[in-house]
Amino acid sequence: TIVDSTGSGVDDATVNFSIADTKLNCTTSGGSCGVDYNPPDTLSPGVYDIEVKAGKGENFDKLSFNKSIEVRGELDISQDSTRDIYTRGRSYELNSTVLNETYEETIGDVRWKLNGSKIKSGEDITWRPDSGVSRGRKDLAAETNRSFFDYDKSSREVDVYGRAEVGGLYPSSSTILPGSNINVTADISDVDTGEKIEEMPVKFLVNGTEVSKNTTDG
Repeated sequence: TIVDSTGSGVDDATVNFSIADTKLNCTTSGGSCGVDYNPPDTLSPGVYDIEVKAGKGENFDKLSFNKSIEVRGELDISQDSTRDIYTRGRSYELNSTVLNETYEETIGDVRWKLNGSKIKSGEDITWRPDSGVSRGRKDLAAETNRSFFDYDKSSREVDVYGRAEVGGLYPSSSTILPGSNINVTADISDVDTGEKIEEMPVKFLVNGTEVSKNTTDG
């Protein structure tokens, strides 16, 4: 806003704005005017000074001042990995790609998270879910930011599986009389935690032929 010595807004004054290599201008009405500034893609994100000069004829002093602005870039992160099942105790490659606002591959500070808890930092990492990761549906996210760039995040739902093992088969005797009825049971537990697994389908086979099936009760 430009005013004269009486405090009244000045009409028809010229205001010039210089930002890096861009020059813009406007003409005041009621003492005010403005311009729209869209930073060119060639301008690197960072802090820049706007030089403002204004005046009208010879009856007004030339006005000049500087103001700093921050030009920010955009980041777009995507997960390259499409696997949706991850088993505890096994290693997997998690890869991501970070693009800038001109869709060129760039560098960002990438963090991988599972249900909001950090796994590891890096655009491409190796992840080995351990016993501390519970089984079930999870949110796997890759997020990135960088100085003078906006934050971005890519997330998807994945399933974390455990590993089961047969810890015992009863009766343990290998001798069974023909025609006899026996009750065969098996202990199924989580390899990583040792916990008994409930509601897991179990098949019983003799010489490769299924003879019965049931579900564990823990």
